[in-house]
Amino acid sequence: MSYSLMSWGANSHGQLGQGIESEECVLPCEVDLSKCSLEPKKIKKIVGGAGHTLILDDSGRVYSCGWNNKGQVGFPTKDSILSFRELNEKLKNKVIVDIACGWDCSAALTIEGTLLLWGSNRFGQLGKHPNSLQWTHEPFEVVTGRKIKGISMGLRHTALLTEDCKILVAGTGSKGQLGLSFSNSKGSLNAAYSFTEVLTLSDIESVSCGQYHTIAVAKDGNIYAFGDNKYGQLGLNTDACPKTFIPIKLSDVQFKLPINMYSGWSHVIVLNVRYYKTRKAINLESYADRKSSESASSFCWLRT
Repeated sequence: MSYSLMSWGANSHGQLGQGIESEECVLPCEVDLSKCSLEPKKIKKIVGGAGHTLILDDSGRVYSCGWNNKGQVGFPTKDSILSFRELNEKLKNKVIVDIACGWDCSAALTIEGTLLLWGSNRFGQLGKHPNSLQWTHEPFEVVTGRKIKGISMGLRHTALLTEDCKILVAGTGSKGQLGLSFSNSKGSLNAAYSFTEVLTLSDIESVSCGQYHTIAVAKDGNIYAFGDNKYGQLGLNTDACPKTFIPIKLSDVQFKLPINMYSGWSHVIVLNVRYYKTRKAINLESYADRKSSESASSFCWLRT
């Protein structure tokens, strides 16, 4: 069986890896990988930011292309990178197990549980004060004092899942996406310039960031949501809760683990082996045969 990598859509910064810049590529085209060591059949994960793309292969190597104005692709130039290249300098001799993209920043997680970040830090999303670091093309190791086992990035915030099942966040929290309920002299905390624990959450299994929201799944199958809810992406009534700075447990839905959860810009999708519990108060749809207890089911929610 042969494999190929295809891409299409917006390409104004070369983020499709096709060797050219163009406003859009309407038809899917095969990506030429002859100039790098990436093999399509070994691709493990693909993630994208505003105008850049990262690929992780099953050997733990990372490849990137696209918009590099803030160093988010990881090379020492502000020019866009039009074809995929391996990030083999700062990531050399490191086995990467997960990757993530924000709008103009990037993250990589090593097999040892250390975190590497690069790109824009204008809003503190890399866990450093913007006065000390605006952006960097060089991946640097983040010291949190804990092993990290999960990463996710939103527009301008980052969430980490620690080995002891806690969540650490950094970046802008203007719409509550950090879940930090304590306040400063100006009221609610609008930013965290170092990775800060969300004290109200524990025993977390996974975390996923959207544009201005964050969703966390606990080990008991409960879901906690915080941040912007303009389109119902938190699974809460938009009139009663347009946004929240405090993580709220969704009392109307619970899942049986394991589940896979994904946040889009302003929507959420959950895939689980077996549907567990819901009430009609939340707008959920199943796209699988519920007659079988072992069937995979997918659910999504947003305002309709």
